[in-house]
Amino acid sequence: MAPSRQTGRQASALSSRPVRVQLEIIAGPGKGARQDIPEGATRLGRSSDSDFRVDNEAASRHHATIFRQSDAIVLRDAGSHNGTYVNEEEIREDTLLRAGDRLQIGDSVLCLIIDGVRERAPEPKKRAVDPLDDEDGRGGLAFYVKRLVTFVLAIAFGLVLFIHVLPRLGVINTGSGTGDTPAPPTSSAAQPQPSRTGAPPSSPPSDSPAPTPQATTATPPAAASPIPSPVAPIAPASPQPAPKVVPPPPPPASAAATYRESSGRLSARKQEEESRRQVSRVNRARAERQARKLYMEGEVDQAIEVAEASGVAHLANQMREFRKSEGAARAAFSFKKGTEAIQHYEEAFALDEEICAADKSGRSSVPGRRVGQALSNLYLQAGEAFLKRDATRAETFLERSLDYDSNNARAREALKKLQAAE
Repeated sequence: MAPSRQTGRQASALSSRPVRVQLEIIAGPGKGARQDIPEGATRLGRSSDSDFRVDNEAASRHHATIFRQSDAIVLRDAGSHNGTYVNEEEIREDTLLRAGDRLQIGDSVLCLIIDGVRERAPEPKKRAVDPLDDEDGRGGLAFYVKRLVTFVLAIAFGLVLFIHVLPRLGVINTGSGTGDTPAPPTSSAAQPQPSRTGAPPSSPPSDSPAPTPQATTATPPAAASPIPSPVAPIAPASPQPAPKVVPPPPPPASAAATYRESSGRLSARKQEEESRRQVSRVNRARAERQARKLYMEGEVDQAIEVAEASGVAHLANQMREFRKSEGAARAAFSFKKGTEAIQHYEEAFALDEEICAADKSGRSSVPGRRVGQALSNLYLQAGEAFLKRDATRAETFLERSLDYDSNNARAREALKKLQAAE
């Protein structure tokens, strides 16, 4: 059967189908929460206006951002206080994500799921390469070290052979004695020369006076010198100290041993950094609890000092903004600017709710109650001003007054009269 012509179209349609990308919190606060990641930028953080909210104390308001374009998914840290981690490694720049990557934001661990795949693909196995040698065993450092060791051993062996073995075999003469060849004989004029026939020499004539014999020193005939040997006699070798044999240098460490040693150092360093990070995180959490407690008791300035000294910058900034908004509201109220005072008080009240959100007791803070009472009184004044002109607006302002302080007796009494008159 001939293949169908629709096969190419079907494959193209399958390859161009949309990819579903999801983030799921698999550990820490908010475990089990899952959300789709659309195209474009997705903000992650503790703030309520984040696209993916990670509600824990260690996460920043705007902690990190995920950029998705087609199949490319990139994670960028947004300058968070505690840092962003991918597979237990802190990221310093834009990081490309894959299916199954683990993202740590504060105390929460998130898993990236792509088309239902939530496990990381295994890394390809790499062949162990000896950094001291190349692929064919030549040209590397180990090759030249072996050649150098061989050369040194050959020189040492030649020195031993030249100093000890060759002189004993008579191949070379290391002595400095004089030759044994005697000096040539000294001839004398008075020595009689024998005749060729062997007869004694003729005596002088009888009529001539006999010569007076003179004492002459006769030099004995020198013995015949032996034929010189082509090799001089070997003089006894003087004892010499044995040369010090320099041991060859130890072979270089193998690549496996170097890798194990470096891996051990890296592992120990990583454990030490993780221990310091955990201790710092515990100390920071303890200081944050102490700062929140001081704030709840109304000691705002002291709470800011504790938070700044312990490195809890986000909490110190929130408390500082609260104090700034409350001061601006008081200033506006003193200048009879009720609308502006209400606006600043509401900003302070919202900041108080964020600061107290981590307190699980449900009790309100002293600064929050103070701001709430001020807002309740301002809305009460606005409601009383509209009692005769606009009953609807007056009722709205009185209800807002009770929202901020349910114990405001004047607001409750005015609202009850207004509703009875209707």
